[in-house]
Amino acid sequence: MKQLRAGKPLVDAKLETLRQFTLNLIHNKGWVPENEVEAFIEQGFTRAHVLDVTTLIALMTLTNYVSHISNLPLDENFMPQQWTTTQQKTA
Repeated sequence: MKQLRAGKPLVDAKLETLRQFTLNLIHNKGWVPENEVEAFIEQGFTRAHVLDVTTLIALMTLTNYVSHISNLPLDENFMPQQWTTTQQKTA
């Protein structure tokens, strides 16, 4: 988890492929070039996984927006993982 939060590559090649694809999907606002989708699939993923990643990004965006607008406090169980302002800006 520390590597993910720091934006560093993951040791596991398949998880790193997933991380990179997720970042591409976010940064390109869903407009990932087909050759990048194909490269993702060539690493053992499927088109269903593309939809899974897209769905989870949408869900995270929705829940984060609602949480921020509602000023909901962070659940006590998650306090040890709370992001600092600097981490939030670089994520």
